[in-house]
Amino acid sequence: MDKDIIIENTEIKEPEKIKFILIEKGYENIFEWTDPPHTNYSSHIHNDDEMRWVYRGSIIIGHEDGEVELFPGDKISITAGVKHWAKSNKGVSYICGSKYDVTS
Repeated sequence: MDKDIIIENTEIKEPEKIKFILIEKGYENIFEWTDPPHTNYSSHIHNDDEMRWVYRGSIIIGHEDGEVELFPGDKISITAGVKHWAKSNKGVSYICGSKYDVTS
């Protein structure tokens, strides 16, 4: 798997606890997001490092090395500029966070 995409399974599934952890790790613009079943995001990049931490449902993230399905407790960190896509067949809720100043 690409070093610019890091996937980790945690047992943490509580939104407020996830938000607290992301703040401690320097993430900003932290918010909850829910995608209904059959949501698709075409291939795209972000200008900042991004974190997605699933707390309900599941989502498939695809990238140049393949794809991975994330379930509650899973988090994915995607480095700025890494092309990826996403889809959720059954619906998903997750916490989003961004790191804006990744060069300092």
